[in-house]
Amino acid sequence: MTGIVFFNHAAIMIGAVTGLLIAASIWAFRSSRRQRSILRIPIRLTSILMGATCLLILAMLGCESLITRSLRPIYSPDRKPAVLILDTDEEALGGTTSVELYSDHGFHADWIYIGEFYTVRPEAVRWTSNSDIQIATATPELCSDARGIHVHCSLPGKK
Repeated sequence: MTGIVFFNHAAIMIGAVTGLLIAASIWAFRSSRRQRSILRIPIRLTSILMGATCLLILAMLGCESLITRSLRPIYSPDRKPAVLILDTDEEALGGTTSVELYSDHGFHADWIYIGEFYTVRPEAVRWTSNSDIQIATATPELCSDARGIHVHCSLPGKK
């Protein structure tokens, strides 16, 4: 058992912020009934628009999880950090493939590669040591190091 938890940090942050904004819009709507009508109408309209926008953002966030596919994690030799390949299919727009580095039991996630759809397959990613990753991809310029892990990107077939 490695103890790494894989979750989308950005989705949790966006969900928490929109949840707080929905709560604030409900509070503003309910507390505006004590105001004069000249203040009550703009406050209620603003809170309704803010709540509807937040609900739309939450719906879009839920739809994003339907088009993102993650492949099995690839652990380092000491099984502490791991990388996860995420393929996001954006239908007619193409899509993206990203490789995320998870460390500190999954509480820190960093993108080490972002490229076009299906540009990285699991067999193209391998750990050469606990601090080095080799990624074979058609777009090697899109790689970056993170958290003390050096990422080597190269064209497929080259070392």
